[in-house]
Amino acid sequence: MKTPWQRLGFRETPYNSQPLASNADDAVLHVGRNAQSAQFLAQVECRDGCVLVVSGDAGLGKTSFLNVLQYRIRMGEASISKRLMPCYRMTTAEQDTTPSQLARRIAHNLVASLEIEAKFRRQDLPPNVRKIRDWLSHEGVEAGRALGFQIAGMGAEMERSIAVTAVAEATVENWRDILETLANSVKSVEGFHGAFVCIDNAETLSVKELTKILMVYRDTLFQIPGIWWVIVGQKNLYAQIERENNRVSQRIRGSGIEIPPLSLAELHLLVETRVKTLREKVDAKSPFSAEVHGLLMDASCGQPRYVLSAGDELFVELIGNLLETIEKPGSTHGAAREFRDKMVDEALQQVLKDNQVPDGPALGFLRQSVERRLNAKGLVGPSLAILKAIAEHPVHVTVRADEIEVPGLANEALMEALELLAGSDLLFASEFDGKTCYQLKGDAWFCNHFDLWDAIKPPTRPMKPSKQSPRPLKTSKRASRKS
Repeated sequence: MKTPWQRLGFRETPYNSQPLASNADDAVLHVGRNAQSAQFLAQVECRDGCVLVVSGDAGLGKTSFLNVLQYRIRMGEASISKRLMPCYRMTTAEQDTTPSQLARRIAHNLVASLEIEAKFRRQDLPPNVRKIRDWLSHEGVEAGRALGFQIAGMGAEMERSIAVTAVAEATVENWRDILETLANSVKSVEGFHGAFVCIDNAETLSVKELTKILMVYRDTLFQIPGIWWVIVGQKNLYAQIERENNRVSQRIRGSGIEIPPLSLAELHLLVETRVKTLREKVDAKSPFSAEVHGLLMDASCGQPRYVLSAGDELFVELIGNLLETIEKPGSTHGAAREFRDKMVDEALQQVLKDNQVPDGPALGFLRQSVERRLNAKGLVGPSLAILKAIAEHPVHVTVRADEIEVPGLANEALMEALELLAGSDLLFASEFDGKTCYQLKGDAWFCNHFDLWDAIKPPTRPMKPSKQSPRPLKTSKRASRKS
């Protein structure tokens, strides 16, 4: 059977919320961020490697921004002199990791990036890269046996030999030598000046933990010629690092690149660009109107990833509803696939008007979906009361935690509930004047928009508390509160 999007005239969904990759097909889908792109390219134009910071709230497209720029730089399409190998495999920061453990995963992912690049070019991996790959995977190396490498000299330096021990025993200095060997292998590829190495999700670590690791790397890994380091994390990451330890921030080029939310006009351009690029029929258009996209944008708190994900989910659910009707016993059950396909297409055309779902049915179906999902979450009474208290605040859309009052709920329980609601994407947490603030997000925003409060019923049995303690809430700093 055809996919839901093929029925609408697309080869794939224009609402794909996954980050864009470093390739030609995805690069044409990127829109906006012109000022930030110019800033990034200017900072990349350094002599032989540097450290950059890219930051912003979750869901704003930081990874897509970075991947598309890496592709343009690789292909020589950017207005700079450097050509660098993209970081095809980013290294994700993890809690309770040591500098050596993180360096090991960085080396593993840099080898993986070299393998991908070699496959693109239909070339063999350089001997040293193969040796490091086998050593990292414990293949062909006896336990505890030292492994030797030759590092080619740069400029007036002479070639030197290094030896590393078992993987688990390697020090940061060992990893520096290994990464330098890999960087030299990248430089041996025609046209490349070096490689990007990206540490993603820096917000997984506290600023103190992150800065401690970066301080270890300051005079070791960050000194390796031919590596352009990019640290990706929460909003205002550079400023937080600078406050924690300015010796680390001094090693960072510039003052961080902040990715802002897309404007509504940029969101419409993003959707239209994807529609034009991915459609197989000339008359195919986005299934939902600009008005529906605008409501999704308002509910997202400015996060395009939410808009794309919600748009895709809404259309797929609509198709599922049509299929459920057609597949009822006594209708087309047991009929030939071609006949069922025809029935689905005919039912879809009855829903569409000018190849688009009219706003009335679209919003009606969205309302039903929101009501069903919120009831499925099994929100207990205090959670609903908190969401409603934020919605009914008389002055601000963004409400400070100390302004939220729920009768009978102690402050500690309120703080824990706020964190859980933010973790469930029902609240967006930000920071203003050192105070954590909250605003409705996602289904909670639509619950208020459609006035569904009375339709959301608490579960008959209270939800059992999770055995895992909630992760520390990461908030973003906002310049001003919305009123």
